[in-house]
Amino acid sequence: ELNRTWLKKQLMHGAWIEPFGGFRYVKIIDFYRRDNYERTLFPGIPTPLGDTERLDSFNAAWQNDMVGGQLGIRWYKDYRRWNFSGDVKAFALQNFQNYNQKTTSETTFYPGTPDVSDTNPDSVFYEISDEFATNDSEFAYGFEVRAEAAYRVTRDVSLRVGFTCLNFADGVARGADLRENDQDVFMYGVTFGATLNR
Repeated sequence: ELNRTWLKKQLMHGAWIEPFGGFRYVKIIDFYRRDNYERTLFPGIPTPLGDTERLDSFNAAWQNDMVGGQLGIRWYKDYRRWNFSGDVKAFALQNFQNYNQKTTSETTFYPGTPDVSDTNPDSVFYEISDEFATNDSEFAYGFEVRAEAAYRVTRDVSLRVGFTCLNFADGVARGADLRENDQDVFMYGVTFGATLNR
């Protein structure tokens, strides 16, 4: 993201507020896979083809490239060796979506012996089929909330820990159904790190 900020006058108790607005880019890639395994056994009965195994894998992926604008406000305050901060952002993005899918099949043939576990495969066939690609676009919007606390260990080094919540209310493509390309996404987690000021 790239923002332009405006510093306002200091509030009571030493806090600061900075409104901002700017450009935001987000990429979300979603993978989907469904496997089907079949095994044909003839224990103790030699057959012309022997035992077989087959694994069919359906793989699909959506790539969401979202670009647009955002508006937000940031609050921060120093208290002794601590710096507390937080921000709220609302964004509206155009989502350019790319979809790819393919099905792979792997078939393993074993010789006609009583115990398949005691033999090596006679042959393995690998096939790729049902390859398909398309693209689409959707309007995506949502918000982000972040809170953070930083402790100054020395004059130049600070340790930081925080919490982030990110919500896309609509417009994100996921899964393997081409009709469901306008879903919501909600993510949250903990952040940590260090800052070096020189």
